[in-house]
Amino acid sequence: MWLAIAVTAEVVWARTPREAFREAQRAFDATNYTDAAAAFLEAADAVATAQDEDATLDPAIPTYNAGLAALAAGDLTTATNLLATPAPSGSADDLKSQAQVAYNQGILLYQQAQEAMQGMTSSPMALSPAGGASTSQTSPDASAPQTPTPVETAGAAVEAFRRAVLLDAENLPAKQNYELALALQQQALQQQQQHQQQQDQQSQDSQEQEQQQEQGQQDEQSQQDQQEQQQTQDQQGEQQPQPTQSSQDEQDQQQETASDEAQDGEEMTPEEAQMLLDSMADQEQSQRDRLRLNLGRPVPVEKDW
Repeated sequence: MWLAIAVTAEVVWARTPREAFREAQRAFDATNYTDAAAAFLEAADAVATAQDEDATLDPAIPTYNAGLAALAAGDLTTATNLLATPAPSGSADDLKSQAQVAYNQGILLYQQAQEAMQGMTSSPMALSPAGGASTSQTSPDASAPQTPTPVETAGAAVEAFRRAVLLDAENLPAKQNYELALALQQQALQQQQQHQQQQDQQSQDSQEQEQQQEQGQQDEQSQQDQQEQQQTQDQQGEQQPQPTQSSQDEQDQQQETASDEAQDGEEMTPEEAQMLLDSMADQEQSQRDRLRLNLGRPVPVEKDW
């Protein structure tokens, strides 16, 4: 008995660019931003393989929308990359479209500045891509670009919202977010100043600590030198020979003799002094006479006589 097995093959047809785009719009309206971003990117990729009139579609539009969906989902890295592409073509003639592009750029910059200021004690209000302001906080993303300073990024957000207001004066969310961006810029400036003050204080504390260490080392070295000098002096005092009894007696006798001579000199009378001078003069004359005799004796010449 033979059994007939029927195999049913399920064929999954790829969606056309327009179908993927409409699906992305429905997900975006339902605040399912992650699925919306994926569907928008699917629509952009489908344009490259389209065979009919869908091949003439501009893939920049779904790519840009995918960036907005990623921004709404809190994925700043993906949103930054996707929104870095040029704005959708054809929007240059539509002021409101330009205003919306500037408005979306302001939201991206605002959240980037807010992300960079995640260490602030007081967190500012977060913005929603729908245009309103809410009190919910975006989750920090450590991989977000950190090259611009928070002050610069917040300033760029201020300029983007200002441009959106100039292009569309009826854009009330842009006006509200413009005020919030100004406040964020001020907070970023205060944070930067506080950070600089902390760095300066840490540098000053480090220098003072080094100076104290150097002063302590100098004091310790000076105290050690004084101790070594005192020990050397004590050792020299112990090694210095003390005079013996005989040496002390000789010194005393010499002092007495000198004292007696001094006393004798003081007690000599004028007559004794004159006699001493006459005697010294006679001795000097006798020495001169003997000197002449020795030097003045002639020597006779005996040659040829």
